[in-house]
Order: sequence, then structure tokens, then C-alpha cells
Amino acid sequence: MKSSYKIHTSTGGTYYETKDLSLLNEEGYEESQESITTSYARCEYKEILLDSVAIIIRDDIIDAPLSIDLKYNYPYIKIHFELGEESVYTPNTSDGIKIAIGKNQFNFFYLPVVDGTLSFINQHKKSLEIVISEQYIRNIFKSGFEQISGRFGNALGNRKPYKLFEHSANIPSSLLIIINEIVNCSFQQEIKMIYLESKVKEVFSYIFSIINADMLNKRTVIMSSEERKQVFQIERFLEAKMDESYTIKKLSLLFGINETKLKRNFKQMTGKPIFSYLTDLRMEKAKSLLINNRLNVSEVAYVVGYKNPQHFTAAFKRKFNCVPSDFKKRFFDGL
Repeated sequence: MKSSYKIHTSTGGTYYETKDLSLLNEEGYEESQESITTSYARCEYKEILLDSVAIIIRDDIIDAPLSIDLKYNYPYIKIHFELGEESVYTPNTSDGIKIAIGKNQFNFFYLPVVDGTLSFINQHKKSLEIVISEQYIRNIFKSGFEQISGRFGNALGNRKPYKLFEHSANIPSSLLIIINEIVNCSFQQEIKMIYLESKVKEVFSYIFSIINADMLNKRTVIMSSEERKQVFQIERFLEAKMDESYTIKKLSLLFGINETKLKRNFKQMTGKPIFSYLTDLRMEKAKSLLINNRLNVSEVAYVVGYKNPQHFTAAFKRKFNCVPSDFKKRFFDGL
């Protein structure tokens, strides 16, 4: 396979460039890593190519402020998780869309063509980017794509630019766990390929749950930036305190928000009710602990907030269709 996304070190000022994403329509696995220093940036760059997917992990120090002209005449579909400082894409054409992604924010977007300026205000850029072909996203959902793709599907069909969030959203705790698992994955190639493919699908399941919720909820309430920030704080709190029990009433008192608004805003931003979200958070953490630590099932149950291991086992089976002990055995038998 040929690289789809590559740092360009010419003195003309190009920071990076992409190639036509149709090149991703090839089967297999390829991984490359580069350290490059130019007059305007010091770049640590890692690219993993899967079937029709490019995963790009960057950690760069830039001579900011820096502006780069970008222009290529092929479609671009990407989820961008910014873990460093803000970057802003400003289109040169009137029918383009501006995309600003700040620290610890993310967005999902589609550009039929790219013609604009990418600007960096601050020095540190650290990101995880998942670039896909149109065929990949259609293959995931098969015949159901048209029913669940909403505004994104319409934009794709009409070749119009699209972004999921008008203002990029804070990265929820559940996605931060997946991001960490992708960035730090150290399995051997055969297992790594399957593992990363499953993680990418988890990310897209989350993205399309938001798209689908937006389609079904015609009475979506416009949330203020303070309300969005508050939901983000609650997500972080639940992640840090997942070993403890909290009622809706207790959370509403802790964060100074009435119970009705708390439940509505949380579900609107995350696509899930609070306790469904917390359960999923606990299960993803438990899965990671079972794989990466030497804890037994009872110890894992306790770490993620279950005092009764049987209740934990039942919740795990509902989520992953197998009990924790079988999951751990199957995983390590495959190594």
C-alpha cells in the first residue's frame, strides 16, 4: 500500500499533504513512523494503514503562528481528535466550511475538495486522526447507511461539505479511553490489525449514534457553551469516580443543575442516558484492565465500581456477549 497521509518537508512551507483516499481501498496492514525536523516544525508522525482506513498519530512542535495553504481535488472524510492546541481550517471558497478544533476537542467532517488555509496559533500539535474512504463508511453500515446517516449522508450524496458539530465538541471520556487504546496499542501485527479495526468501528458507532439521535430528536434543545462545558465536566467526574455510586439527584446537587436538565443535556451531548453511559465506561475500562493488567475478575469488578462480582459479570456479558473470564482466556489464547 502507498501512504495516504504524509509530512512534506519542502522549503515551500507545506506542513503535510494527503493523497487521494481511494488509495486506501486496498486490503492489508502497513505501519510507518517518522521523525522530521524542518525550519518551522519538529514532527513525530505515525501512520497505520488498515483496509480503507488511515490512522495518523502526531506529536509536533511548530514555529507558531503558522499558516499553510492546502489544495487537493478529492474527497476527504476524517475524525480529528485534538490533544494539543487549536488548529483552524479556513476555506478559500464561499461554499466551504470553517473547521476549528481546540485542545481536547473533536469533530467529524467531510470535504468534497480541500481548498483553504490551515492555521496553528500555538506551538504544540498532538492529535489522533482517522481518515477513511467513502466506501469504508458505507461498508460498515451496509444497506442501513441511508437510514442512519442523516445530514452526513445527504452531504455525501450531494457532494456538499459537512461537519458533525458547528462548534467542535469536548472529547468524552468514553472516546478518550478508545483514543488511548489506539495510541498505545503494542500488539504484534496480526492481532494489532484486528484490534485497531474494532476500535475504529467503536469510534464510528459513537459518531453515528450522535448523527442518528439528531435525526430522531426533532426537538433538540440548543445548548449554551456553558451547558456543554458542564456535561463535559460531569463526564470527566464519572470517569474519575467510576468506582463510586452516584444518583441523578446527587449529581444534580454536585453540579448545580436540576435533574431534568441534567438528564436531557447529558443524553443530547453523549447520545446516551447517564447510567447507560457510565456502564459503557465501566465495561470499556474493565476490558482494558483484563487485557493489560494481571488483575483477576473480582479485582477488575471492584476497580470499575462493582461490589458484587456477579453483577459485574452479568453486565459484562450483556455488553460483550461473553463473561470476563472467557474474554480474558480467548484474548490470551490468541497471542
